[in-house]
Amino acid sequence: MNMQNSLAQRMFLVLGVLLLFGCAQHPTLVESDESLPERETLIDIVRCVAADTALLVQAGLVIEELNQLKVLHARNEGPQPLSISTVQWSLLIDSSTRAFIDADCDYVVHQSSMQRRVVLDETDLRAELMSGKEVRRRFRQGLLNSFSEVSLPILSRDHKHAYVEVTSICGHHLCGAGVAYWLREQGGGWVIVDSRSLWVS
Repeated sequence: MNMQNSLAQRMFLVLGVLLLFGCAQHPTLVESDESLPERETLIDIVRCVAADTALLVQAGLVIEELNQLKVLHARNEGPQPLSISTVQWSLLIDSSTRAFIDADCDYVVHQSSMQRRVVLDETDLRAELMSGKEVRRRFRQGLLNSFSEVSLPILSRDHKHAYVEVTSICGHHLCGAGVAYWLREQGGGWVIVDSRSLWVS
C-alpha cells in the first residue's frame, strides 16, 4: 500500500514539474478572447486608412468583409506558404516606427489565429460595398473590373499600434497594388505613421 502511495506521489510530482515547465515556455500566451480589439476600434482604423489612401477611391468598390491576416512567426514549424492572407511577423516589426515590439508577438499571433468575421456597412465607409463572394463572381464573369479589399487590423498588445493591408485590383488583373500601413492611436483617434508597397502589377 505504501509503495502504491509512493508511486502515485512521484507521478503527481512529475506531472507538476511538466506543467510548470510548459507554462515557463509560454509566459505571455493570451488565454482569453476578451482582450481582442472591439469592432469600433477596428472600424476606426479602417476609416483612417480609407481617408488617407487613394486605393479605395480609385477602385470605387470595396469588399465588405475585412480580410483576416494570418501572422506567421519564424518559430512556426514547417514551411509556411505566403499569400494575400498571410504576413510574416518580421514585417510587422521591421518598421521605422517600431510600432510592434517582440513582447507583442504572442498576442499578435493569437489575435490573428482567432476566426473573426467583421463586415463593413454603409455607415462605416464612404464607398460602394459588396460581398467578397459576389465581387469575385462578377470579376470572373467580366462584369466588374476593379475593387479593393482591406485587411482586418492587427493590433499591438496595448492596442496603441495597428497594422493594415489594402489590396486594389483593376483592369481584370492587368493592374493592382498592395500597401501595408502602420498606425498609432493618438488623441482618441488613429494616424498613419508608416506605409510600404507590398506589390505592384
